[in-house]
Amino acid sequence: LDELRNLFGYEASPSSSPTKGGRFIHPAALKSDDPEPDEYGPDGQPLPELSEAFRQTSTKLGFNVEMKYPRETLLGCITRAVNNGEPITAHLPGPHTYFAQVNKFCDKVLDVVWKNAGPRPVILSSFNADLCAVLRLKQSHLPVLFITRGGITSATEPPSMLHVDLRHSNLSVALSWAHLMNLSGVVTLGQHFGSAKQLYDTNQDQINSLLSDMQEKKLACLVYGDGVSEVSFLHDAANYGLTGIIIDRVDSYMREYTDSLPGSPV
Repeated sequence: LDELRNLFGYEASPSSSPTKGGRFIHPAALKSDDPEPDEYGPDGQPLPELSEAFRQTSTKLGFNVEMKYPRETLLGCITRAVNNGEPITAHLPGPHTYFAQVNKFCDKVLDVVWKNAGPRPVILSSFNADLCAVLRLKQSHLPVLFITRGGITSATEPPSMLHVDLRHSNLSVALSWAHLMNLSGVVTLGQHFGSAKQLYDTNQDQINSLLSDMQEKKLACLVYGDGVSEVSFLHDAANYGLTGIIIDRVDSYMREYTDSLPGSPV
């Protein structure tokens, strides 16, 4: 953790994070009359490149390289046009342009990984299904995980995404596709496994069905989102056999989790 703080220009001491009772306090939302950030402080510095992050941290630190790319695939573009009654014309991206760009992007990132990651564990992941497929076809050394909300809507979801790509609208379909493409697994919202029952209605039978499907297909599953940082869900995730959870503020979370263990000092 100290290596990561140094990488971003922060002091190594965890006391620099605002806390109350030893627990991290999330900062309030910015207001129009708030002072401007210090452009000469850590928050004003450029983000380190991936190659720097690899070189300046221990090879004991694993990386989840989430590759940001537009989620809408070529299939989604064509399906949207058909649903809207639009002609399939040359203005739509075709394999010669769409996949050429995906291919080039994957080559660039993989080149950085091969040259700088060293022996550390590295996971590759993306919301773009085609990009995940390309990553798997290009190499089999690094695990590739497909990120999907599995039908749980979001204000940031691309227009009509849930209607044009079943891999984003149905978690079972996403699991089947990941298995078909020989991916290592999926990343999805913890709400599918009961992390935030007040936001998403699920039941134990549905959870057990998903777990059975993943076990049968030998797929890993990481979860993120509302409720996954609650200690109670961590125990549920362990009992379910989920591969892991994705959270922010790992140091504060681990302090909270350690404090919750029997025999821990108050």
